[in-house]
Amino acid sequence: MTAVTIVVPTIPSRHQLLERALDSIWVQTFTDYEVWVMPDGLDSRTDDLIFNGQVLPLGRRWQKWGAVQKLVAGYLCQTEFMAYVHD
Repeated sequence: MTAVTIVVPTIPSRHQLLERALDSIWVQTFTDYEVWVMPDGLDSRTDDLIFNGQVLPLGRRWQKWGAVQKLVAGYLCQTEFMAYVHD
């Protein structure tokens, strides 16, 4: 079982910030994690970052819910720890 779920909320038109946030995760030495990107709407560039096979695009089902995304992530999280990295 994965140790940590990292939740990354994002909004449309923030693809550059999302890319920086994801890059900061990939360079960590600890690797026992899963990443959930939870978008509140998508644009094509953000969509490309999310669906590159490295992250779970769980948020697509919850888009347009804003702050509720964190509550949904907390409810669905099955790991012992959960962390938030904002874009």
